[in-house]
Amino acid sequence: MDHVRKYQNEKPVESDLFNGQGHKQVADAISKVLLHDDTQHIIGVEGSLGAGKSTVINILKQQVQDKGFHIVTFDADQHHTSLRPALIKVIEIELVRMLGNRKTKEKEKLSKAVDTALGKRLTYTKDTNSHLPFSSIIFFFLFGISAWQVKPSISFLLDLNQNVSTKNQDPNQSISLDTASSGFDISSGCLSLALVAFPFVLFWLIKRFKKTTQLGDLIKRNSVDTITETIDINREVGSIELKEAFDSFAELIPENNVLLLVIDNIDRVAPDDARELWSDIETLISLGSEKLRILLPYSEEHLAKALEKSSVDEGQSGKEFISKRIPVPFSAPPIVTTGWYEQFNEYWEQTLPDIKGKEGVKTLIEVWNRKVTPRYLKSIVNRIGAKIDSCPERNEILNGVCCAAYIIAVKDHNLTINDILSKSGVVTLNNEGYEDSRLKITQKILRKHCEEKEEWPKQIAALHFQTSFEVAQSELIAEPIKSAFLSLDSERLIELHPLHGFDLFFKKQVESTHASDLIKIAASLVRSEIGKIVLDTHLHDINHEIKEVMIDDYEMDSDLIESHEILAEHEIKIDLTLVKELQRNVTKDINKQWSSLKWMKADNEPHSVDSDKWRDLRQSLEECYRYSFRTNITPQFIEKPDVNFIVNVLFPFEARLSHWDIPKLINKTDTVKLIESACKRQTLFNEEETIFPEILKKLRVGEFEKIPESKLLNKVDIASKSPEHLLEVLPFSADWRSANKKNIAQQLANKLRNLDCSDETRDAYTALVAAAIVNAFDPTENITLLNERNVNQSYGSALTWLTTKLEERPDCSNYLTDYFSACDFSDILKWCKHNGTTEYFLPNLETLVQASRVYAMNISPLIKTDYSFLKESFTKMTAGDILQWADSWSTYIDKSELPLWNSEFIDDVLKYQPTGLLKKFLEFLDDSELTADDWLKRINEKHPHIEKIIKYLKDSNKKLEHQNELVNALKMLPDQKDSYDIELVSNLLALINKGKKNSIGRKLKADFIKISTSNDHRYKSISYFGGVFDMPDIKDDATAANDITAFIDDVIKQEKSEIVDWLLSQKIKGSGWNIEKWSPDNLQGLYDVLKDSEYAESELAASVKALCGNDKDDNDSDE
Repeated sequence: MDHVRKYQNEKPVESDLFNGQGHKQVADAISKVLLHDDTQHIIGVEGSLGAGKSTVINILKQQVQDKGFHIVTFDADQHHTSLRPALIKVIEIELVRMLGNRKTKEKEKLSKAVDTALGKRLTYTKDTNSHLPFSSIIFFFLFGISAWQVKPSISFLLDLNQNVSTKNQDPNQSISLDTASSGFDISSGCLSLALVAFPFVLFWLIKRFKKTTQLGDLIKRNSVDTITETIDINREVGSIELKEAFDSFAELIPENNVLLLVIDNIDRVAPDDARELWSDIETLISLGSEKLRILLPYSEEHLAKALEKSSVDEGQSGKEFISKRIPVPFSAPPIVTTGWYEQFNEYWEQTLPDIKGKEGVKTLIEVWNRKVTPRYLKSIVNRIGAKIDSCPERNEILNGVCCAAYIIAVKDHNLTINDILSKSGVVTLNNEGYEDSRLKITQKILRKHCEEKEEWPKQIAALHFQTSFEVAQSELIAEPIKSAFLSLDSERLIELHPLHGFDLFFKKQVESTHASDLIKIAASLVRSEIGKIVLDTHLHDINHEIKEVMIDDYEMDSDLIESHEILAEHEIKIDLTLVKELQRNVTKDINKQWSSLKWMKADNEPHSVDSDKWRDLRQSLEECYRYSFRTNITPQFIEKPDVNFIVNVLFPFEARLSHWDIPKLINKTDTVKLIESACKRQTLFNEEETIFPEILKKLRVGEFEKIPESKLLNKVDIASKSPEHLLEVLPFSADWRSANKKNIAQQLANKLRNLDCSDETRDAYTALVAAAIVNAFDPTENITLLNERNVNQSYGSALTWLTTKLEERPDCSNYLTDYFSACDFSDILKWCKHNGTTEYFLPNLETLVQASRVYAMNISPLIKTDYSFLKESFTKMTAGDILQWADSWSTYIDKSELPLWNSEFIDDVLKYQPTGLLKKFLEFLDDSELTADDWLKRINEKHPHIEKIIKYLKDSNKKLEHQNELVNALKMLPDQKDSYDIELVSNLLALINKGKKNSIGRKLKADFIKISTSNDHRYKSISYFGGVFDMPDIKDDATAANDITAFIDDVIKQEKSEIVDWLLSQKIKGSGWNIEKWSPDNLQGLYDVLKDSEYAESELAASVKALCGNDKDDNDSDE
């Protein structure tokens, strides 16, 4: 960059640069107050930070300095660590300058006042009142003795010195210690010297052990001292002392001089410091001195807040403090738009002549700033220049509007770079409507002043990272997106989503990311509403990449499965190609792993288990389950499960595979195979928790009969096993069905007395004991058990003992149903018929029947005798329900025993018409092997069951399939000696078709007039079959006429009215009686029979009479 930028500085100007000249007007007004109104001791200059208050003061200085005013500026912000000492020092320096080199006395007074103000000058009175220690008493005593021994000591020293001098003069003369001869006592002298030195030795010892003790401490104790001193350390002083010092300052100001103290930046210091300085200002104001005045520039907003926070009562208004102490506040003028536009243009031309976008920056300033100050204008111009010069892109490419938008929004208003670059123009951190609207307007300004649509985001990014466009975009979007994909950081992607260019770089990253990671990042995104929007936008691209995935090696990824589950939960239609392929692969692995576990196959002997293979199989199974849950594709080993696979693999993990409904699979699987596989597994593992309870729930009565004992569990040691274990496995042991089953029942019963378990387990165990006894004993059979002394004792019948136990544990009946499924139906029913056990056993038997859990039973006793008992005893099943269940056993019914069946059973079958049983009835009645004799026998026996079935068929308008033998039998009836039930014969006739009936009628009609036909034959023919034939034509044959006349005469005499009625109902002329063909004698013979009977008025009698011409004769005879 060849251009050397000229930046704006913060130095206050000496003149008003704005056209409005507002700053100069304020300075003029303040000047007038200072010069002409000396009662105003403090003048305020209010204005926002950077509003030009310093400019006003500079202009004011020019106006008042030559008129006796000494202006001294105190910067509160600069001296915030020691406000009061600094203020006093500033005043002192200015006063020293005003006093000059002379006036030493005034300077001394100034120094004294400064020391007082700073708290250095200290005058105080000390009153000492304390006890006299023992060491002081000893010291005083020794000191007195020492003083008394001073004179003897000096005399001793002088004598000693004289004696030594004499010795030196006469070496032969010795020093005499004899007091009497020489008058010199050396021992007394030494003692005097010791007593003189003793106080000093004592003080030395005291100092040695008490280092702080001074000689005065031993001598002076109680006293009153007045001390005046000057110290070099400042200390806090009271308002009175401070006022005295300031009063001294005011007195020292020379005549015709005024010290104008400018306290600047009071609004920039901490609240407590502002309060302290405000207190000092109040002290200065209280002096009322004309020579010491204060000029206070301040921001009312900031100073009020500081005073409020530092106040004892925070409810007090800071503005009240200010208005009370500053009665004359002047205001720095706000900048009008026109004024600052011109000045801004000047700043721009001075500092940014090579940068475009000036007009756009003006607009941004108006949008974002309510108060525009000269300081702010200089700052924004300088910051734009510094930021652009710091960017490696060329200045002619960069736009000042982009730089200003970045500085104002991001740096000044604490928005993020993502906020300003967001497509929506919405603040993501503090979502305030006002910020949002300004951000949208800012983006509109950026689009207006940038040539290309996507130019401004690129420039702001480059300015933010101070790098090239390419690197900035990569740093701002591409790299963060890549990093977010690698770390699966959806929150970071959501933050980046509003940025211009996000969709492009997101799509590129999708193309280079593995499908499994795409699914994981999708699951992470879906957890938030904005993340869902991002996912919906790019779901097509993600699905496309997933479809193209190639899986080389399968490896379990639990996070992938979990991600799919999250997406499914939120109903996101993510492509399932990957998970389907993974499921296919893991299914293959499961099949391979299962094949390798040959010991689990039914045709192999158990051996040691490979735990690693088992663990791998379990892991694969769980993963396949989770895949299946997502794809809704059920694997083949669930669709068509192998029984060994269910027992050995699926059931042990049933709790983890709930979606596959393993109990339902167990219920659908062949029970016998399940039992065989489960017994083999139990033999191998001897597990405490087994599949047997699940099998027991579906086991049907009699199903054990299909399983060889060798396929069941080996002998179970009842004594050593826990009751819980016995409840599960004992019914599946070979002992349960063997000849040893009575012993098993007795062992279980013996263990019941000393059982230590929960009530629930005790109830279940009692049910097991009951089932074992039902399985092994007849109700009346005696049972022998151990008594309390462990001695075998007979307890009477098994029924009596068991009834007692059932009464003790009535809730055990809740468990009987499943355990009864391991017993024979006949045994259960037998026990149900006894009063002691009926109420406990019968509901469970009904449950088994109702649930179709009876696999094998002898149906014969049921239909012969037990049906009525069940019908009467069952409370939930109706007769129709019982018959519907019995109908499923119809294929096992011997139809030949139908006459032995229960009459109520026959009635209900005909009423409810179960298909199978009804078919049995028809097969019995319509048997192709029946002969005419068999039919004659049935008709003769007239069995009520058969009659009911025949009547049912007649009422149902049904025909027999095999009618010939019945027809033959019916034709033979008139010739039989026995009499038959006419209604039964009539009902049987209803079971044959019309053609067969006609054949019977024809035969009977032909035989009716034969000479060989007896009247009994005719009588039976009419009685049985009168409805199927008519009387044959009686031709002009004396024999035939005589026979029929004799027959009617016979039946009239026997009063067989039904036969007479049938004869009288036959046709009279043209056929039937055909009397017009009869001879008069025959007619007269017939008339004679009829006229004397109750049938004389019948149509036949009248017709015969008319033909005979006997009307007159009859009248005559009557007379």
